[in-house]
Amino acid sequence: MDDILGISPRSAFIGVCFAMMGVDEMIDQRELTKLFEVLDRYGFTEEEIMKEMGYFTNLSLTEGMRYGQKSMAAITGLDSEMRDNLVQALTEIAISDEYFHDTEKTLLTAVKMTFGIPE
Repeated sequence: MDDILGISPRSAFIGVCFAMMGVDEMIDQRELTKLFEVLDRYGFTEEEIMKEMGYFTNLSLTEGMRYGQKSMAAITGLDSEMRDNLVQALTEIAISDEYFHDTEKTLLTAVKMTFGIPE
């Protein structure tokens, strides 16, 4: 599918995973390790990941929020399998630090709602 608001669905997948890693305002090494593990498992190249990471880490708070909104819109362009993969990836990232924070639950719920997945 074409880019939505300038973000491809694949880039948005990576971006939402980055968001899950930092949504609790604490980035744990286990979350970072899990992020790379799940992105590799679902076929993302190191080049894709590093490109998004470079872009994402240079955003201001306002730009980051706008990017997050665009990413949430762009993930609707994922096919059914990649939607399921994203939900699985986000769940794994969220619990990798052995605690499922409320902010992580909120993000996961928002993604599920975007995909029409009942809670």
